Amino acid sequence: MSFTISLQQIESALERAAREVEDAERRLTALNKIAEGLRDLNGHAADALGEGTMQIAFSLPVEKVPKSPRGREAIRLVVKERPGIWTLAELREELKRRDWFTSNKAVEVAAKRLRTSGEARYVRPGVYEFPEGQEERDAA
Repeated sequence: MSFTISLQQIESALERAAREVEDAERRLTALNKIAEGLRDLNGHAADALGEGTMQIAFSLPVEKVPKSPRGREAIRLVVKERPGIWTLAELREELKRRDWFTSNKAVEVAAKRLRTSGEARYVRPGVYEFPEGQEERDAA
């Protein structure tokens, strides 16, 4: 059994991991601040806030993460930039590079559905052609 991986794949994985570490560190910092505040109160929240305060309610700002395109939408965006012939392996690699990849099966199903809808042409197993200007034809 052999295994091949490119430097580009490793660098892409490294970038994803670094982003995940940064996100985890931000969450850790926020949780530490919350825990520190609760420890400082040491059961004296009512004293700090005045009599009759039974509960404290607050909202934390939530960072909105843009939703990544998936399935057919993701493939449409990729092939719009470079129409032509694509293998499923090339599509998978491009989706991974953009952090849009979900699974091998999802890429295969999306490509087959694009073929069924007339947005792609079957060339041979695992290979599809995505014509230039497909969106313009669909809009007409």
